[in-house]
Amino acid sequence: MTAIALTQDNRTLLTACADHTLLRWSLQTGRVLDTIRSRHGPLLTLAISPSQRSFAGGSREGSVDLWSLPKVLLLETFQGHDRPVRGLAFSGDGKSLVSGSADGTIRLWDLNTGRSLKTWSPGSSGIGSLALSRDGKTLVTGILDEPLRLWHGQTGKALIEFEDSTLGDPLLQISPDNAILAAGGSDGSIKLWSFRDGSFSRRLLGLRGPVKAIAFCPNRTLVAAGGDGADIRLWDYHTGELQGVLTGHNSTITGLAFNSNGSQLISASDDRSIRFWRPQ
Repeated sequence: MTAIALTQDNRTLLTACADHTLLRWSLQTGRVLDTIRSRHGPLLTLAISPSQRSFAGGSREGSVDLWSLPKVLLLETFQGHDRPVRGLAFSGDGKSLVSGSADGTIRLWDLNTGRSLKTWSPGSSGIGSLALSRDGKTLVTGILDEPLRLWHGQTGKALIEFEDSTLGDPLLQISPDNAILAAGGSDGSIKLWSFRDGSFSRRLLGLRGPVKAIAFCPNRTLVAAGGDGADIRLWDYHTGELQGVLTGHNSTITGLAFNSNGSQLISASDDRSIRFWRPQ
């Protein structure tokens, strides 16, 4: 599996697979409700809109598709990137979508018209990851071997550069309260910064190989991460203390998502399985 996304009502899980398929699962029954085949290669990233009535998928070929929910129908295809889409995020009001690509560009899309409102190149290499604040006003970009940077989400104006933040192929995630930025590196470490001023907080160690998935618990100071090793580690991100190690997968962890009340963690792996955990 290449990506997962969970709806806020905890009823629907979306999974993207390397064979070009997208599955919609009922978490109440465990059954597949829809199977869709992407027309533009495997989907590498998924994002669900704030209204939960649509979702977007970014493909290996560079397109961004917008589908409806709960019935999955293709609404729009956004063309503009010419290399894989590595990051997607909806604005807080659900009216626009931000995409980042290995072609080195960020694009802001108007979901009503399908037009690209703005395009900018935040660095000299391809976009590895991006994360948008909950209000949609600020955007963080992760670029190979360049510092993490914060941008105005609508204008593309540079705001701050995060302290000591040059990482190989970073993976980004922002905490639910917009207080902490987490970035996983190719060395298996996870660094934490203050999202407000860019100051460095701490480094979390223990994963093997590149970090492939990060998820913050919505109501506890827990962050979960997984990578090339088959285990999932959980830390208290305020203290840096390891809270648990989850084992059961036998290949790379490719996706993590907490449900909306934090009682359950969902993981996906290259072993083609989805697992459900109850963090203690």
